[in-house]
Amino acid sequence: MRKIFLTLILISLVSLSFGQLSISLDFVQENTTLSKISAGTYNFVTDKYYVCDYDATDPGQCVPILNQDGTESSTYLNTTGLTMGTLQVFAITCGSDGVIYGGTNIEADPKENNLFRWASESAVPTQQTIADFRFTRVMDVNGTGADTIIVATGEGDDSPVDILTTTDGSTFVLSETTPGLANVKQGIAVNLDGTVLYGTQGYSTPPAKYIKGVSTWEADPTFAPTDDPMDPDNWVLFNPCPIGYWDERDVLFGYSSRSTDDNGVLSAIDGTDGSLLDSIQTGVNDPFYGYGNIELDMAALGGEGRLICRDAGDTGYIAAKFTVAYPTPSPTPLVLQANSAWGLYE
Repeated sequence: MRKIFLTLILISLVSLSFGQLSISLDFVQENTTLSKISAGTYNFVTDKYYVCDYDATDPGQCVPILNQDGTESSTYLNTTGLTMGTLQVFAITCGSDGVIYGGTNIEADPKENNLFRWASESAVPTQQTIADFRFTRVMDVNGTGADTIIVATGEGDDSPVDILTTTDGSTFVLSETTPGLANVKQGIAVNLDGTVLYGTQGYSTPPAKYIKGVSTWEADPTFAPTDDPMDPDNWVLFNPCPIGYWDERDVLFGYSSRSTDDNGVLSAIDGTDGSLLDSIQTGVNDPFYGYGNIELDMAALGGEGRLICRDAGDTGYIAAKFTVAYPTPSPTPLVLQANSAWGLYE
């Protein structure tokens, strides 16, 4: 007689537990000494902020360098040899490689604009005149080297978007001018490959998303930012000017004022549909006309963000540091049946 063994195999399923994005505020620095701030950025290579003070009487002091905690340092970016308009360096942005870019405001016809480039914080800047490059209100940069892309917007209320590209990492050409993107004026961000633009018009309008088509940019109607539950007056509908985009996790950060009180709100929303992920109050005055930038240094699970923008009206600037945590899915096994075995005789 022969014994036959039959075995019931372990059966299990894996459940994925997703973590929720969360923002924590490390510090907020409010300054009222510098009264005419038009732009700001943060350099993660040097751990310094830069702001554009368009009321500076000394052109050599129109771009103050701020300490890591947002306080003044009494040092300035070198502006030697730059041809600047009446508002001097009016827009500024910084790449992940530490290269700094600025724009002017030469509005007289022809509306010639100069692109400034500092290879490092201590470098003497270079200047490039780019035909048909417009008055620059806000700027953003993404990528490094030959893959660098710069987007700039401005020229009063007309809001054309100028897109600059390069083949050598230092000399830029105007590759595209896109007028008619209505919700791009006071804040702008571009994704890494230059196919998605986010913009804010300010003046109580929510952020907008534009996607590059075959020959034009089209607004994405599926991107519909939602209300912040902590703010019944809706943060996205009241001047969300400084913005920053996290490519890897498709998250858009924005800083805006609350109409119910003098309290700014830093929020993160889904870059695909605009749904709210998290928000936190900063406890400082509202950033009405809050020209500036949100710069990000992120890995897969989160990282650090830096906010710099004009405070309410012309009263100074707000500098802040925040931490983002965005856990990846973690597997959890669900065991349905255990192993077993038995024998049969024949």
